[in-house]
Amino acid sequence: MINDSFLNLSILEASPDGIVVTDLKGLVVRASQSAVNMFGFKCHSEVEGLNVLNFIDVKEHELVYECIAMMLRGDNGGAKEYTGVRVDGESFNLEINNNVIRDIEGEISGFIFITRDISERKKDAESLMRNNMIMEAIFEAVPGMIYLYDSDGNLVRWNKKHQQLTRYSQEEIAGKHVMDWFKDDPKSTEIIKEGIRQAFEEGFGEVEALLRRKDGERIPMYFTASGVEIEGKQYLAGIGVDLTEQRERESELIKATERAQDADRLKTAFLQNISHEIRTPLNSILGFLELINDPETDSISREDYIKIVTISGRRLLGIITDIISISSLQTGQERCIYSDVSLKLLLQNIYENYLIFAHEKGVDFVINAPEEDVVIITDESKLLQVIGNLLSNAFKFTERGYALLDCKVADGKVHFCVKDTGIGIKNEFINNIFNVFTQGDINLNRGYEGSGLGLSIAKAYINLMGGEIKVKSKFGEGSEFSFSLPVNIK
Repeated sequence: MINDSFLNLSILEASPDGIVVTDLKGLVVRASQSAVNMFGFKCHSEVEGLNVLNFIDVKEHELVYECIAMMLRGDNGGAKEYTGVRVDGESFNLEINNNVIRDIEGEISGFIFITRDISERKKDAESLMRNNMIMEAIFEAVPGMIYLYDSDGNLVRWNKKHQQLTRYSQEEIAGKHVMDWFKDDPKSTEIIKEGIRQAFEEGFGEVEALLRRKDGERIPMYFTASGVEIEGKQYLAGIGVDLTEQRERESELIKATERAQDADRLKTAFLQNISHEIRTPLNSILGFLELINDPETDSISREDYIKIVTISGRRLLGIITDIISISSLQTGQERCIYSDVSLKLLLQNIYENYLIFAHEKGVDFVINAPEEDVVIITDESKLLQVIGNLLSNAFKFTERGYALLDCKVADGKVHFCVKDTGIGIKNEFINNIFNVFTQGDINLNRGYEGSGLGLSIAKAYINLMGGEIKVKSKFGEGSEFSFSLPVNIK
């Protein structure tokens, strides 16, 4: 029998938590008003006589049995959470503390369940958890390194990006001092000190400095920070952004600007040069035509004038051909026209046409050809123009010595090499020698005629025919241009 004096204790009704007292069968013999209200009943009589299991979701009844078994063994097990069920079937989060009730003889006579509706607490906890998850997601999604230093300058909170940028593991980075990232760098150290001062004295600091990674590499960083107070303690909180890519883009932009300026300068010089190159032979042609038409000009002089007009005409035609060729190449309209070509006849034709240049310059001209004639399939016109442009340059820039054209067939390819003992090419021009509008050093007073398009056209034609051109040169000693073409041999 349950002690009636216990049941009448005023504390039963005074408790804000629900109190449910049952007999050994789990039947309710008394419930506080808080418990009555908690489970949705109107009065005590509706509750009394019910099994305590009525207040718990059926899926969790086994848990209640286990709890009762533990109490009978002398272990109340502490607070446990269940899914409570109100009289209208509504579920809610329920916390129960339980214990046994003993009679005056010390025998267990029933159980007491102290119930608490923790729905709001659970909602708050879940909301807090969601907020923490959101903040953690934001924390890790920030593209920069996030840091929180205590008042001693020790790192107490950071994100994964911090580890990635500094290349330290989670264990290695913990407790790092704010100045550890700037060791052996007095300039960055002073900059960071100023940023920290701004953060605490002015509320916000921003600086750029070099951060030292674990492997010793230093990277440019942009840091922002503020002084914050957490639970009465001062902290330094902020973000660091890697500026490496930005610096590279800035560098590329500067280089691109310089290239654009160089290209503009080269185009201007080219236009001035091409104007000069066109006017010179044209004036020569017009001037000597007048002399040829002069009745007082003798026949010997007239023949000399005709030769000069012919040479000037060819020079003018070559310049115009170069301009048309480069325009056609840049618009993508140039195409290859393949035909059978005898290497023997091709090289013989080249030798005869360019021997006059060798005689005029007083240099030797040598062609090394295959012993046996080989018929190849290629674009003869473009091949002639490529070799012609290379030989023209060789004679143009060679005052003594020789110009050599070497040709051999191997591995299904034809290999050509044009070598001279001329002035050579300066190192600073080697990488740009095939660019349009470039002729070593464009200068109207340089003393060499030509449009400056020859090498650009040669390279473009070689590429169009599936080959590649290379250059080796030493300033003051000469140059060597070589290229190979993949051709079908008949």
